[in-house]
Amino acid sequence: MSMTVKLFAATPEEIAGVGTTLAGVRAFVNNRTEHARYRFSLDKDWHAVHYVLTGTANGGEPPLSWAVFGRHVLRDVDLGYGPPMYSQPDEVDLIAGRLVVTVFDDLRDRFDIPNMAGLNLYGYHGREAVNAEAAEAEWARLVDILYDLETFYENCATADLAVVSWL
Repeated sequence: MSMTVKLFAATPEEIAGVGTTLAGVRAFVNNRTEHARYRFSLDKDWHAVHYVLTGTANGGEPPLSWAVFGRHVLRDVDLGYGPPMYSQPDEVDLIAGRLVVTVFDDLRDRFDIPNMAGLNLYGYHGREAVNAEAAEAEWARLVDILYDLETFYENCATADLAVVSWL
């Protein structure tokens, strides 16, 4: 089973209405992942995106540290890799604003595959040796994901929506 991160928009009222049982939380995230007005999948690139944005494998400075994992626990219900997380609309606005002013090419030095492998980032374990051409192609692909993530957050912020993430 792969570890992927899915993000989707929800209203604060929808989040407040989520039940506290495993079945209720699972039904909410599965339904919203498919039917939310705005949704985005980081697929298996979630850890690389978080690392490039924050410079850390875990944690980091807000608001970019909330971009992948959210800020708050939705319900303390483990869906397999922990509970879903979310950011409120005002926090989504902060994330979107920070992503807009971040020049992703300035983060290029953080995208060091051997270092990322050494930090055991998901998807990079065992990749201590990689040729420069492959690394540049992978960086270009990650920048495209970052721009799409920026657009996702801009759309959610404009619509005054919260963002839920789950692994």
